[in-house]
Amino acid sequence: METATFMLSIINLVAIISLAIVTLFLNFKIEKFKIVEKQLMEKKKDIYARYARVFLRMSYDPEFKRDFEKDPSVVVKELGELTTDLAFFAPDNILREYIEFRSYASARPTDGDPEMLRKYAHVIISMREDLGYEGSTFDIDGFLGLFITDWDKYKDL
Repeated sequence: METATFMLSIINLVAIISLAIVTLFLNFKIEKFKIVEKQLMEKKKDIYARYARVFLRMSYDPEFKRDFEKDPSVVVKELGELTTDLAFFAPDNILREYIEFRSYASARPTDGDPEMLRKYAHVIISMREDLGYEGSTFDIDGFLGLFITDWDKYKDL
């Protein structure tokens, strides 16, 4: 009887130690995942901010437009790098929206095109959601109103 009790004690001890080891391993994996997730979010934040700056400058910065007209290769290179970064770090829905925006923008003159601006803003709103702003009431018109003073009048053109 004592041998059976001793064996049960040993089995319980092994089970407790095994559970502790598994718990430590899982905690380590979870912490590692959190670190990787944080690094990924930082990378996404940088890429998304660069996307916003490039396209806003292309739309509203006359000096940038002049530089682009003189030597488009710099902007084309930056857009190529940006597209590559998005391909690796953005989720599928953002890639689809970005492709739709780029296709629309490259198929026609875009200066002052409200629909092109809406497509651009839609990508930005999706990027914000990917960064954690889910359920935000900040919509496309609100976003464009930040950058275009008279967007309420302009949007219906």
